[in-house]
Amino acid sequence: MANGNEFKHLELVFQKGGKKYVPKKMSVPVPSSVKNNCANRKQHSSKLYGQAQSILQLWSEEDKKRIIDKLPELSAKKPLLINIPAELLDIDYLRSTFGLELVCEYDDGVVIVATDPDNFNGGIQKILDFANEIKGTGNVAKINDLIVEETKQQRLSRILSDFLLSKWGAILQSPDEQSIVELSIECQGTIIVGKKPAITKGESEAKYHKKLQRWEERKNKAYEEWDDLCREREEELERVIQNYGGEIIAIFDFVDDISIQDSFELKVTLPNKCLVDIALNYPFVFEIKQPEEIESSINTRSESELLDTGLKIVPPNDQAPIVCIIDSGMQEGHAYIQDAIKSDLSVCLLPKRNDVDDQVSDGGHGTRVAGAVLFPDGIASLGTMQYQLPCYIANARVLDENCSMPKSLLPSKVISTLVQKYTTGHNIRLFNHSIAASYPCLTKYMSSWAATIDNVSYEKDVLFIQAAGNLKTENVNPFRLGITQHIKAGRFYPHYLLENSCRIPNPAQSMQALTVGAINTNGYEDEDWTTFGGRGAVSSYSCTGLGLWDAIKPEVVEYGGDLLINKSSIQYKTMPSTCPELIRVSPPAYAKDDIGTSYAAPKVTHIAAQLEQLLPLEPTLLYKALIVQSARWTSWTENFPPDEKKNILHLMGYGLPDIERALTNNDNRVTYITTGEKYINAGYVHIYRVKIPQSIRNRSNIIRIDVTLTFSAKPRRTRKGFRGYFATWVDWMSSKFKEDLDVFANRILSTSEETDLPEEEDINDKNNGTIPWVIGARDKWGQIKGINRSRSATQKDWAEMEAYKLPEEFCIAVVGHKGWNTNGEFPAQYAMCVSFESMNHDMEIYETFANVEIPVEAEQEIETEIEVDEE
Repeated sequence: MANGNEFKHLELVFQKGGKKYVPKKMSVPVPSSVKNNCANRKQHSSKLYGQAQSILQLWSEEDKKRIIDKLPELSAKKPLLINIPAELLDIDYLRSTFGLELVCEYDDGVVIVATDPDNFNGGIQKILDFANEIKGTGNVAKINDLIVEETKQQRLSRILSDFLLSKWGAILQSPDEQSIVELSIECQGTIIVGKKPAITKGESEAKYHKKLQRWEERKNKAYEEWDDLCREREEELERVIQNYGGEIIAIFDFVDDISIQDSFELKVTLPNKCLVDIALNYPFVFEIKQPEEIESSINTRSESELLDTGLKIVPPNDQAPIVCIIDSGMQEGHAYIQDAIKSDLSVCLLPKRNDVDDQVSDGGHGTRVAGAVLFPDGIASLGTMQYQLPCYIANARVLDENCSMPKSLLPSKVISTLVQKYTTGHNIRLFNHSIAASYPCLTKYMSSWAATIDNVSYEKDVLFIQAAGNLKTENVNPFRLGITQHIKAGRFYPHYLLENSCRIPNPAQSMQALTVGAINTNGYEDEDWTTFGGRGAVSSYSCTGLGLWDAIKPEVVEYGGDLLINKSSIQYKTMPSTCPELIRVSPPAYAKDDIGTSYAAPKVTHIAAQLEQLLPLEPTLLYKALIVQSARWTSWTENFPPDEKKNILHLMGYGLPDIERALTNNDNRVTYITTGEKYINAGYVHIYRVKIPQSIRNRSNIIRIDVTLTFSAKPRRTRKGFRGYFATWVDWMSSKFKEDLDVFANRILSTSEETDLPEEEDINDKNNGTIPWVIGARDKWGQIKGINRSRSATQKDWAEMEAYKLPEEFCIAVVGHKGWNTNGEFPAQYAMCVSFESMNHDMEIYETFANVEIPVEAEQEIETEIEVDEE
């Protein structure tokens, strides 16, 4: 690395900003079903009225049966499924027009709502009035069906996990048997804050201040009402569960400072008859699942003992960052790591225990993870040199001696508790989380575990580095087959890794976590044994993407080692040369005897810690962006044919990070970064520019451009899709070859002289002058088809071209889009970096770029925009 920041990152300076231009032709079309319903008012009204009457009759019969069976009283509201056009993003009309409480929505247009029969009758009247075109009933056309047939089964298929759904018959047959489940309960009700007021033209500051103050009062009142509703529903469920003889083990609700505000979660033990009653009849439950089983180890350890090299350990410097490792504890007195341990910060969350030692057999787990953060390349290679530890370690023990999380712990609450502890007073911002569930993550909506990581990342400016999870060699569970089961079914490496049963587990789908997969440390082959792939090939056990909503996951990979498979039979082993070198619970002090994504993740955490040391005042979003920016696909991917390049993104995301590229530049590479906290509201655009010197544009050398945007925003679990999950979501777009700053700004910013241009154009049009990005902002726009960068909270793309093709001004626009939030209260935060590199290292460019003066034209707009609501 260049010493003293000889090649430090340059600042990416904000140039222009304003409201986003929305062309008339880009307005959202009216769904065909809505048009048809409006054209056939009487028939549509008659259909919905008949369905409503059937539902009322069904509710009446259920109430009578409940009294006869002497079942505990539930909420007066009833669960109801509604089918609406799937294209509609804003579904608030269900609340505002019909008074329905939105419980959860799905990508196929089905919405689970809750309503009481009296209120439902009011909606029925609107349905009748719709036939006569009475004013205020137009939204009836946006309801396609009130689902009556098989309502219970449809609801079960949506709120139950795949595992519980597969066991439902057995659950019905054993009503008195006890089950432990986790329940997610919606608690937004029909309470609204209202739109944050915008200052109007000519309005005095005093008048606007009063208007804003009234809105703040309404907002505070709404938050108090949400608190009350949350407590009310907690008490209601507790009463029902106790009536059946069950008990609540743990609750995680939004009254906690950094939890998700639209729902709360409970872990409960209860008889199956209670589980059935809640699943069928409790109106506000939108997820029921079994507790996660943790899978942190592959259990294929080899024998390898290494001797002490005489390495001289130096403690971290006083300003070194602290990394929290959430794991199985660690051997704090270990000679190689003891100088990094902040023992006063050690904590154990295991029930009825306070010991923080790593008690996992055969060398531990958390100790190995800590060693990989401190010694990412192992010990032996360091010889007898003096080595200064790069960071301090906070030891948070949540796994027991079996490397499992006790069922009494609620993972989402564990995350919240630890982040609250370590950010308050200690300013710890990096968390290594080499813990994941055994089975693939669900794809209906974000889990509470993953959503909590997303929320604390937004609220507390923290970065979670998350292991992608491991496959077992043997597993007959249909939701997570083992490697052997794939091979026996005729699916071979690496193609079996693209199967749904190899999908990343909970909480690796978290949008804000930096998810890390594993690649092979070294290839090996003899007469009897061989690794699945050579050095840099995706590890045979590493769980893969895509993630939830087709997000690119894992984002990066690191060396985690690999298995060897017998050539004549399906048997596996490991050997030292194919394992990463790791610290272990002594003796021996370190060895090459274990593999897994658990040990790939902390190597990336090491880079994050180095970035925090280098850029201590910058947001963690920038660390994440720089790590992903530095990543490249390994040489193993070079033989993938063009039509299979998409698979590389599934298997290893953006590739292997490089600490040198992340931290610094060189003569042949220059990186620009945003500095400080950057926030953007929906409907706004921030434009940045890099001027490319003429001396570079006169050359034929190949230049690679990399752009990475990371953003965080307030999540909401009950809304559908990537766009509905965030309060505000963000993406980026670049200028075309012949667009300077002014032309680019005029195309994408709202101006007084607007023309009817398309928002963006397809790069398949060879004459449109668009930079040939590899992935693209839409599924068909990049060189790789069927995937896009915009569905992720980490959005990287790159392009290679001759230097003489580069534009004089390269401009990037960060664009904010409306998510679930409509009142402008929750802007998104983002960070971005842009790099230029001479691919053959045959042209010195750093100094040339660094000496270009870039004027700042409108920096103030970033600050003032936050106070103004979107259009």
